[in-house]
Amino acid sequence: MDNNDRLAFVRNILANPADDTPRLVYADWLDECGKPMLAEFIRKQIDPDTNRVCMVPLSCIDPVVERVLDKQPHECRREAGNRNCAVHGDGGTVVYTRGFVAEVRLTLAAFIGGPCPERFRGLNGEYCHCHGNGRTTGRAAELFREHPIETVEITDVALREIWCSATDMTWYIADQPLPKLVGLVMHGSRDAARKCYSDALVAHARALAFPVAEAEARFG
Repeated sequence: MDNNDRLAFVRNILANPADDTPRLVYADWLDECGKPMLAEFIRKQIDPDTNRVCMVPLSCIDPVVERVLDKQPHECRREAGNRNCAVHGDGGTVVYTRGFVAEVRLTLAAFIGGPCPERFRGLNGEYCHCHGNGRTTGRAAELFREHPIETVEITDVALREIWCSATDMTWYIADQPLPKLVGLVMHGSRDAARKCYSDALVAHARALAFPVAEAEARFG
């Protein structure tokens, strides 16, 4: 499998996230490269006539996702009410939609890097996300280079309501460590605030993954 060819297919998918055709073309190429299980998974998740969830074979999960989940992923599970496949690992969860990761649920340290919340456990020889060195490596950039991610949930960052009336709610992020998002204030329901924060995180990760000019060409 030629990695330059693979990256060309992936770039086309990233540039056209709503179009199934680049994904199906990529699946055909995977067949030619001896990756029939991954190719079949992509096709089944896209096929509208597939009435059941399509579990991604753990052996087909790419190294980037393995690093994001921290060690080998250990569980695939159906997402309630749809055909999406959630893959759980010690570092978090990713959700596959139409053959690629579309949603991630991670700690902030796993997403952008930072002090490991379990570093003291690591000193005692137990499992630790940083493998004992005290800091984690952020995986946002490499993950966004490989998958058309649309939703990010940071599992250890809380939304705080600062004002509420019968018609409006205002939210901010507690202890926001991302300089670009300091001062971000969101209005509306809690779900609307979460969507706003997710969109800001997606934009931040894309900026890390791609140069400004390339990001503008890809995502507008």
